[in-house]
Amino acid sequence: MSNFSNVLESTRIGDREQGGVSIATDMRSSLGVASCRRIEAVWLGIPPAVTAQQKGVTVRGGRPRFFTKAKVASAKALFRQAFGPFSPAVPMTGPVRVEVEYVFPFRATERRADREAGIVPHDTRPDMDNLSKALFDVLTDLRWWLDDGQICQPAARKWRGVQPGIWISVMEPDLDVMFYSQFFYDRS
Repeated sequence: MSNFSNVLESTRIGDREQGGVSIATDMRSSLGVASCRRIEAVWLGIPPAVTAQQKGVTVRGGRPRFFTKAKVASAKALFRQAFGPFSPAVPMTGPVRVEVEYVFPFRATERRADREAGIVPHDTRPDMDNLSKALFDVLTDLRWWLDDGQICQPAARKWRGVQPGIWISVMEPDLDVMFYSQFFYDRS
């Protein structure tokens, strides 16, 4: 089961219309770190399928002019509205771990067995990296962190499910994963 489903099961949401639910901020880490900050939020609704890579171009005076398409601007405005209220008072500094889950609605052609499973992997467009880029740009503007270059452990998942929405969790990096990556450095 996805983290998104776990959060929905453990949170009383009411009528589950489009809207956001803040799950936790500034939680204590289970890793034993004394003051690990964590920001976790859920937005319920159909995630935008547009990506930050969809730019428009016009030529004026023989020079190309690039602009943000209306659909991309609308998606970014939706992200600002959904996740703006959960912005921390102080942005996270240093390396950051980000987990994101996008749950899109089932297609009309989805098999009944998949619908009964409740959630299945989403293996078609939009591309995960481009989808996350738009969200990360907005979260940078909202000062969840200073710069999206701080993200050292991204994890993103796309699903099709009964309750569409976006779940995001931002925290300090997982020390166990950092330990395993020593493989690349300790080759004596």
